[in-house]
Amino acid sequence: LGYRLSKEGDGVSFYGHRVEYPFAKYDRHLPIYVVLETDQLRDADALRRWSVRHAACFTAESVKCRGGRITSARPFDALFGLVAFARVTELDLEGVETEEARADDSPFVPFRLEPVVTTAGVESLAQHRGARKLTSLILTNNSLDNDAARALVRSPYLDNLKRLQLLEGNRLRGRVWQQVIERFGEDVVG
Repeated sequence: LGYRLSKEGDGVSFYGHRVEYPFAKYDRHLPIYVVLETDQLRDADALRRWSVRHAACFTAESVKCRGGRITSARPFDALFGLVAFARVTELDLEGVETEEARADDSPFVPFRLEPVVTTAGVESLAQHRGARKLTSLILTNNSLDNDAARALVRSPYLDNLKRLQLLEGNRLRGRVWQQVIERFGEDVVG
């Protein structure tokens, strides 16, 4: 179950259907997570104005990013720099698996990955001071390579992670996976 902000900025799109609320999933009247389009993270002023109009941002502890690709530190500057998202400790940058039409009567369903973050984006996140408060980071299904994993291992700011989802849908090879486990621990990495 997920909600996505619409391009209009005031309402939301719930799997293609325009609704005014909710743009977050709630539990006991507090949002569990807020879903942002990556385009919103590219304009810090617009995101600030939007978040002021949507009070749930101030209590959300988790942010899911969807649509587009994060390739630099700019989106993280916007997210971690706003008071509205000060409570965020969980960041979900999971890419989306999109099913494609079958070419024949094959029992296999072809799909393609629509990444949310690139290796350069992961490198930027790993070196961002705002990453200090993260306890959960989901990076699955982004076609990330060993360089992204190495950036996480070298990060001076990811010491508080209690959950790191990285293996599924990424291209990690050789010793680098062992380095990730050594850095974060088997109970954290998946």
